[in-house]
Amino acid sequence: MVDNIIIICSGKLVDGNSAGAARVLNYSKAISSMGRNVYISSLTNKKILAKNTHVVQENIFKVTDPISYKSILSKVFLKNNYLITTIYLFRIAKYAKKLAGNSCFILYPSIDPTMEPLCVLILKKLYKYKIFCEINELRRAGVDRNLLNETPIGRLLGNIHNQMKICQYRFNENVIKYFDGLLIISTNLIEYFKRINTNFIHIPILTDTRSYTPIFNKKYILGDVFTMAFAGQIGISKEGFNIFYMALGKLKKSNVAFELHLFGSYMKNEKKELERIALENNISSNIIFHGLIDQADVINHLSNKHLLLLPRIENLKTKYGFSTKLSEYLISGTPVLVTDVSDNSLYIQDKVNGFIIKNTNEHAYFEKLIDIITHYNKYVEEIPINAFNTAKDHFDFTNHAQSLVNFIDDTSKS
Repeated sequence: MVDNIIIICSGKLVDGNSAGAARVLNYSKAISSMGRNVYISSLTNKKILAKNTHVVQENIFKVTDPISYKSILSKVFLKNNYLITTIYLFRIAKYAKKLAGNSCFILYPSIDPTMEPLCVLILKKLYKYKIFCEINELRRAGVDRNLLNETPIGRLLGNIHNQMKICQYRFNENVIKYFDGLLIISTNLIEYFKRINTNFIHIPILTDTRSYTPIFNKKYILGDVFTMAFAGQIGISKEGFNIFYMALGKLKKSNVAFELHLFGSYMKNEKKELERIALENNISSNIIFHGLIDQADVINHLSNKHLLLLPRIENLKTKYGFSTKLSEYLISGTPVLVTDVSDNSLYIQDKVNGFIIKNTNEHAYFEKLIDIITHYNKYVEEIPINAFNTAKDHFDFTNHAQSLVNFIDDTSKS
């Protein structure tokens, strides 16, 4: 039996304000509910490790290091990701040795490509720990191919840089075979990675349905401002807001009063294009940008809107991932409109527990929005309740706690 599960990432999980940090917390709740200890540790360029352990809640601990490396020499060394990752993994391995009982690791991956190979070399091969990897997207599909540099040499260098990153991510896909087990978020990712590593468990998007009590049956008075919201990274290549903005332009011409509230940050290189499209469609005044807000406050902002949005288009990024925002949307008490990408259609039935659109073009969006707004009070009687029950039945962390811990224990015995 494994007593301690240490979840590590090169991104900010400890006190993080991201979807990844929220998912890791739900993982931690699932594991700790089975009586195991969970330690959450983040590698960043400012804080290397893990000397102080703080209680988050019962059996869940965050591991942080208050030491800041400010010397010129350390700043030079810490620019080398392979060096900083190596230092971090040696230290976290030594930290694990001091814990009572058996320990294993779960890697929550990020855009940093150094963690996967070094975790295998240091934690598994050298220290003999069992190590698992969360798989939540096809990482190479996330490389930004929008080369906006105006000079030919700039575009050439940008393309070389992108190709190098893609090669690193492809290499890491092969490294995945050396992990002891995989925790995979979507069915498409299972189909892709099961040929590389056959020991896996399906853990879909997660939520805690006890964390929020929604208010159901909100009403909308036709002619009032219809409020929509999105929380996450606002962009074109993944979230498809260029198409949705054009649909909103049609809505504006139809004299529908509406507001679109955006919580999060813009995708790099895509903000200006979205601002241009908004201006061109005369909807700039209808868009309210709130920026990044505390993760704990997001649901309160979502719950007082009329409609929540996941307007993703299908490409390699969205085909393999599964938006963790959906599980949060479903417990908010507000209906959600999603597109038919990834596993959305496995859980969302149109006009039953949400709205789903199969054709991601501006006309289809416009027709769907008109239908939702016109019949909103009819739809809102049942859809939010059904959505909450979907989250409770499929995505609540308690549904996956036993199978996840059994998977870890069974793998660790072999």
